[in-house]
Amino acid sequence: MNPVLVERNDEWAAILRRRFPHLEIRAECATRALAAVENPIGVVSSIPMLNNPQADAIRRLLALKYHDGLIRFCVLYTYGWSNPLAGVGFRKEKREYFVARSLPPASVWVYH
Repeated sequence: MNPVLVERNDEWAAILRRRFPHLEIRAECATRALAAVENPIGVVSSIPMLNNPQADAIRRLLALKYHDGLIRFCVLYTYGWSNPLAGVGFRKEKREYFVARSLPPASVWVYH
């Protein structure tokens, strides 16, 4: 099964389609795409969770889909010092990589 890339910006989605013609690229809001998930998936995201007005909605959707067994794992590239998905309910949460020299600091979090 190939990954599905979801990009909100139409122009960036077009660039991704040219760069990765063998992949499915959807130009839509990731929140809507996540809400529509009906089969188990893994999520890899670079949606900023720090100062994002949709962060709470994303957290609620991730919690719901994980609880329902539809999200098997999540990898999140984000900014800030703390765990951006704390309280979502993943069994395992780990910061795999940290870039302190970034402003704000950047991290890669892995959730199972």
